[in-house]
Parts: sequence; C-alpha cells; structure tokens
Amino acid sequence: MSTQPSSNLTINDVLLQELACDSMEETPVNSLYELPIQPTHSSEASSIFGAANPFFAHSTEEAPFVVDGLLRGQQIGSLTADWNLGKTPALQQLAICAGAGLPFLGRATTRRPVIVLDGETPYLDYRTNFERIAQRLSIGSCDVANLRFFLRYGHKGDANAEAFRAVIGRSKEAGAFIKEQLKHFPNALVIIDPLMEIIPFKETDPFAALSIFHQLREILADFPQAAILFTLHLRKGADDPKNLMNSASSGKVLLQNPRRWFKEVAGTNKIGAHADVRLGMCAVTGDEQHLVLKGFTRGKDAPVVSFVRTINVDGEYDGFVEHPLPKDVLVDLSEEQKKQLAKLPFPFHFNEIADKEGGMPRASLHRLLKAAQSAGYAHKDQHQVWNRSGPVIQ
Repeated sequence: MSTQPSSNLTINDVLLQELACDSMEETPVNSLYELPIQPTHSSEASSIFGAANPFFAHSTEEAPFVVDGLLRGQQIGSLTADWNLGKTPALQQLAICAGAGLPFLGRATTRRPVIVLDGETPYLDYRTNFERIAQRLSIGSCDVANLRFFLRYGHKGDANAEAFRAVIGRSKEAGAFIKEQLKHFPNALVIIDPLMEIIPFKETDPFAALSIFHQLREILADFPQAAILFTLHLRKGADDPKNLMNSASSGKVLLQNPRRWFKEVAGTNKIGAHADVRLGMCAVTGDEQHLVLKGFTRGKDAPVVSFVRTINVDGEYDGFVEHPLPKDVLVDLSEEQKKQLAKLPFPFHFNEIADKEGGMPRASLHRLLKAAQSAGYAHKDQHQVWNRSGPVIQ
C-alpha cells in the first residue's frame, strides 16, 4: 500500500495517489482500520458459569497490542524522559509505524489510526521532522491518511489547531475533545505530548493526578480498542549533579532496575504511577546518540528497546533505528545460564516445561527467563509465548 516518497512526482503520480486514498476513505468506516471492532460475545469464551450468570458470557480475548510487548488496547502508558532527549521524534516515528503497520524499533505494531495532541512543537519543526522520518521509512500518502494532528502551535488557519487550542488547560473540555476524535477513530492510539502542557495540574498532588487519570480511564471505558500514551518530563533534582538523572549510570539503572529509576528521577510525577505501562527513555552513552526504552507493565517488566539516532545525507536527524546494546551496559548472563538457556525449546509456554520431565523447576525457570529477558536474550509475546530475541549484546 505504501508509495515511495519522491520530490519528482508528476501530476499523474499525484492524481493516482489521491485516487488511491480517496477509494480507501469511501469504504465503510471500520475498513480504515486493520483491527475490526471486537464482538462482545465469543464462542471461544465459553465458561462453566456462562449459563448461570451473564457476566461469564463475554469474550476473554485481550485487546490487540499497539506495540508488541509495550502497549495494547485499553491501556494507558506513560513515557518519561529528560527534556530535549528525543521524546517527540520517537513518538513521531511511533505514529508513523502504527499508522502504517510497520515495526517500531524492531517490535511489531498493529495498524491503526493515530491521534496526536502536541502542546510544545511549532508546526514547521513538527512537519519537517515528521517528513524526514517518513521518507527514511518509505512512507507514502495512503499510510498517513489515518493520522490526525492537533498542534498547539499549528499553522495559522489550521482548523484542527484552533479547535485544540480552545480546550488546552481545561481538563473536562480536553477529555471531551479526545472522546469526540475517538468517535471517528475508535481504535486509535492517542498520543498526548506532553500531558502537563495540555492538561495541567499540580504534579505532586496525588488527588489531582487521580482526577486526571479517572478521566483518561473513562475515555478508554467508552473506547476499549483505543490506547493512550502520554509523555512526562523528568523534573526531580534536575539541577542536582548527584541525582541519578544526571549520572552516567542512569541508563544502566533504568535497564537493570526500572522501578528504582522511576522512583529517583520521576518520583514527583504522581500521574505516572497510575499508568498501566510505565516506560522510561534514557541515553546509555555520553553523547546521547544511543538510547533505550525500558520500564514495566502491570505484573512484569517491559522488554528492552535499544536504538540509536540516524542522520540523513544532509546531516539532519531523521529518527531512530534499533541497535544492539553496548557490552558494558548490562550485566550479561553467566556461562552456566547461557548453557541452560540454549537447552530451552524455544518457542514455548512457561507451563509447558516448568516442573516437567526434561524441563526445569518452576522457580529456576522463572529466574532464568527473567534474567534472559533483562539481558535481551528472550522475550514473551502477546500470546504469552517465550521466544528467542537473538544476539542483543555485541
């Protein structure tokens, strides 16, 4: 479906692209989405209690993932990083990949609409950066048809920007604005960048944070196929050289102990503590060219996403590409652990080999897989199947 971007398009090329996108828009609304809206009932969700109580008659199928291992439908995610580290370009690349169904930094996405609410970036900067990334990824006109942009500093006369500015700073109105957009794109990924610039509140007040989060939860209750990802700046101890966020070891701590990292560098952001998915973004090299995403979801750690900035032929940044972690960033598995890992019959479900003949004791297997996941040797997909991740460490 993608068309290679080019600055030498003829008028016939442009007309053909417009006709292709027009024909897609004329189809029924749900055909715009790779995801169908899930039915309430499912024959696969039969239960021994279904006949006695309608509560047990509904589908137990999980909402489809947005980015495999990081975020799925009906989840609220937070992305925390220092100012000017590259959150917005990373989110631009995520919007492009999710809108086109392309992998995001090596992790699969499910194609869906994306609604972007940006409270900081001027139109010219946003558009220029976006188009550089899109060109590198060979994105065509039809691949951006599902994207909706609402910029506080949008171009003069942009109706979307004017409508968005009218609700900035007003919590209830901003929530209603998001709901209105989701009526047109009910399974969209909603990106709010950054949250505090659009729905401001006292970040150290837990009651204010709960109020905002309740509002976001209500949105997803109405649109269970959608997902929300908002960004937060690191604020705690920004001027303290002893603070972890200013330390060369910050990236290593994020990778090895994300809970400690969030507590030390994002402890004042009460809203982030309520998210279903908490992701941190941090540099692992002094020149800030090599970065990682790491965090945790409810009940488990998120996989490591390691990537570097890319530069085009004109010497300008045009997004990120996945890249192996440096050797000195993570504590590698021991030789014995590597031998044990090599014997595991990937891919597999945990219960297929835990405490089974020829397998491993449950506790030992759990520790090995957790260590392998942290070191980048294995990951668990959306079906709870463990897979090899390949050689992540150089």
